[in-house]
Amino acid sequence: MKNIELSPRLKTIADMVRRGVRVADVGTDHAFLPLYLVTKGIATFATASDINEGPIKNAQNNVKAHQCEDVIKLIQCAGLDDVDGTQVDDVIIAGMGGELISEIINNAKWLKNTDKHLLLQPMTRVNELRKYLCDNGFDIVEEKIACEGERLYTIISSNYVGKQIEYDEVFLHVGKVVSNNNEASKRYILNQASVIKKIAEGMEKSDDMKEKSVKYYDLSNQILLMLEGN
Repeated sequence: MKNIELSPRLKTIADMVRRGVRVADVGTDHAFLPLYLVTKGIATFATASDINEGPIKNAQNNVKAHQCEDVIKLIQCAGLDDVDGTQVDDVIIAGMGGELISEIINNAKWLKNTDKHLLLQPMTRVNELRKYLCDNGFDIVEEKIACEGERLYTIISSNYVGKQIEYDEVFLHVGKVVSNNNEASKRYILNQASVIKKIAEGMEKSDDMKEKSVKYYDLSNQILLMLEGN
């Protein structure tokens, strides 16, 4: 039986899971993350869900190979639809778009509980996910950046607090990444500023969008200013 080795993205997520918890992994694929968490003694139990039959079968084979049938439950379902919230403390939703992650959270009303901990890794539309969380009473506690070559992945740690969280446009695009003060975070912030600047440049070429482009140029500059003193 081989030890589970995680990619930098999944390892960063695993390191953010609370110790001694029951975890749910949405979109589990091969169940590598739940297997790592239970075999390392980080999680006491794991529920692994996936909407597709193929990944669930792959997960079943891996769970059996590691003799973890008693501590990992596999469920084929959309998001958290068939997951028992009373059996879960930390919820991982990784490897899908920010809009879909928001939808999954919205459909699982039991997540509106201050004892639950969310670990979210959106592949796209991170800003929209941050907005959804803040608007719906979820505080963003921490964010980390995982690097895999040139690719940067954002992992958000969030808890329900029951009240809307104030934010501005800068926060929606960089969140709490700047507080890490490391090279990965600096790369992320520079990338965000660059993407927004390119949007502004595209707008500037259109007579109808020139006025709006000024706001995007300003947003890009505000994000760059966050690097000063770090």
